[in-house]
Amino acid sequence: MSRLRSRFAAPHRLPREIPRPSASLRRRGEVSQLAFLLLGGHAAAGRFLNGLHLGLRETPLAIAMSSPLGQIEVTRILRRLAAGQPGDQDL
Repeated sequence: MSRLRSRFAAPHRLPREIPRPSASLRRRGEVSQLAFLLLGGHAAAGRFLNGLHLGLRETPLAIAMSSPLGQIEVTRILRRLAAGQPGDQDL
């Protein structure tokens, strides 16, 4: 019995540091949250972020995750869409 206890009752150790998400995952979370809030929900945000749009080389989500400048680009598009500015019908 003591052999089982020593084998399975080892103290659990917490990691010294909590792993931080990579920058691209952080950008994905931020742009997803913004799309959710500005476009009115999960379905609309998903359609926008994962869809191919005229004038964009990739999906908005891929662009936002690729670099900080990509995140800024997608954020600007989202804000224009939410404001209903002209020229955004193609997106």
